[in-house]
Amino acid sequence: MRKSMGVFIALLVIAVSAAAVSFAAVDRTGHEIEIDEEILYGDKTVAEGLSLEIPVSLSANLFWDTTYVVGKDSLPQTDVWFTPTKHYEYGSGVQNSFSLITYGGGGASTTGTMVLENYAPYGMEEAFIDVAARTAPGEEHTELVRYRDYREFYPLCASVIINNQECVGEQGYNPGDDKQALTDQEYLVGQMKVPIPEDCYIDITIQKNEDGGVCGYDYYLVDGGMDTLNAVSAVTDRALYYAVEARVSTEAGEKIPAEGMEDWYGIYRMNYQIVKNGDYDVVVPDLENIERVIPLDTEVRLLEMRSGKDENKMLLFTAEDGMTYLNVIDYATLETVQRLELFPADEDVVSREIIYKDGLLVWTASDYQMAVLTEPDRGVYELEFTGSLWTEEMKAEIGTLHMSIGDMAVDYDGEKLAIVYPQPYYYRYERQSAKGTCLFWVMIYDESGMLYCGEYAASQGVGEDFGSAYCNIRDDMKMGVSWGE
Repeated sequence: MRKSMGVFIALLVIAVSAAAVSFAAVDRTGHEIEIDEEILYGDKTVAEGLSLEIPVSLSANLFWDTTYVVGKDSLPQTDVWFTPTKHYEYGSGVQNSFSLITYGGGGASTTGTMVLENYAPYGMEEAFIDVAARTAPGEEHTELVRYRDYREFYPLCASVIINNQECVGEQGYNPGDDKQALTDQEYLVGQMKVPIPEDCYIDITIQKNEDGGVCGYDYYLVDGGMDTLNAVSAVTDRALYYAVEARVSTEAGEKIPAEGMEDWYGIYRMNYQIVKNGDYDVVVPDLENIERVIPLDTEVRLLEMRSGKDENKMLLFTAEDGMTYLNVIDYATLETVQRLELFPADEDVVSREIIYKDGLLVWTASDYQMAVLTEPDRGVYELEFTGSLWTEEMKAEIGTLHMSIGDMAVDYDGEKLAIVYPQPYYYRYERQSAKGTCLFWVMIYDESGMLYCGEYAASQGVGEDFGSAYCNIRDDMKMGVSWGE
C-alpha cells in the first residue's frame, strides 16, 4: 500500500507541475490568440478568405486549436484544452514500404567477444575474418583489402513492411542470425546483380582483446563505384510492386546504368496473403514466385511509385531525356493508361513528397520543383501547372527553404494553390528568436508562379518563459488550409 501511495503522489506531483506551467501559459496567452503577419513576397489579397487551422501545444499538455481567416477583420477563434498526461495523435492508417541498402561504412564494439560470421556487415564476412586472422591479441590492426577478391556483386539487403509488419527484414542481414532470412533476401533481390568494381577496396580495422577475441571493428569502402541505389514501391491488397535502380559514375562524372542492369531492370511483383494466427493477421509473402512484370529501359530513372487514390492504378514518376513524367499503370493489365509530361529535370533530380487532398495531388521534387495535378475522373489525372516552391528572389532574400515537405498542407480552388508550412522549432533560429516558436508560412501559387508568401506567428510562442517547456505548432498532426466555399 505504501508503494502504491508513493507512485500516486509522484504522478500527482507531475500532473500538478504540468498544470502549473500550463495555467501560466493560459494566463500569459489567454483565449484571444493574436496572429502576427509579415508579407515576404507578393500581394496578400490573393490569400484573402483562406482559412487556416493552427494546432499548437505546450509540452504536449496544453493545446490551442485556432482557426484564422487571412484578410478578415475578425479575431482568430481558439479552443483551449488541457490534459495532465502527455497527449499525441499517433498516425493512423497502414504502413507499407520497401527499402534497400548496401553497406558502405561503419563500426561496432562490445565488452565481450563477437563472432564475425554473425556480426560483420553482410557480404563482407570473409574479408573481416581474413583481417582478424592477421590481428594479434590485445592489438588493433588495419588493412586495405580488395572487395572483388571476396565476391563479384554487391550484397543488397531489403526490408519489406506490409500492413505494419516487417515480413522480410533486417534479421537476414547477418548470416549467423537466420539462414531462412538470407534465402528470403535472395528471392527478393537476388536477380538484381550490381558488379563490384575491380578497384573497389574495403579499409578494415579489427580490435582484439587480450584473450584474442574480436571486440570491435571499423570499416569503409574506398572507390565503391556505385553512385545511386534507389528503390521505389507500391502496395495493393494482394501484391507488392517494386523496382530497384543502380547507377555508377564515369571518370567524367556522368551517371550511367550499372553493368548488366538491362538484364534485370524493371518492376517486380511479389504476391502475399494475410492469414489468421490466433487473434492476429499475419502477412505471408509468396517469395518463391516473384516475377518481373514490367521491363524498363535502363535510361528511365525511377523517382516515385505509389498506388493512386484509385487503388486499381499505380502512379510511377520517372525522369527520361531531361524531362519528368507521371505514368499511370493499370494493375489489372499492367498497361500504361496515361502518361503526362511534367517539368524538365537534370540527372540529380529526386522525389521529395506526394501530398494528396480530395482529388488534388501535389508532387514535389528536388530544387523546389512541383507539379499540381487534379483527378477529375477516377484514375485519370490532369496537370494544372508546374512551378517552383521557392523563387530566386526568396532564395536571395531569405535563403533556402527547409524541405520537410511532408508537413505541408495544401488546397486548390481551381486556379490558385495554397500551401501552409510550419517552420520547425530547430530551424531558422534567428527568426524564431524574434517572432516566437509558433512560426509558419502561407504560400500561394498559380500557373504563373508564386503569387504570395507571408510569414505568420501565433502569439503563444512569443516571449515565452516556461522553463524547459515551450509552445510549438504540433508535430503530431498537420495544419489545415482551405479556400472554403
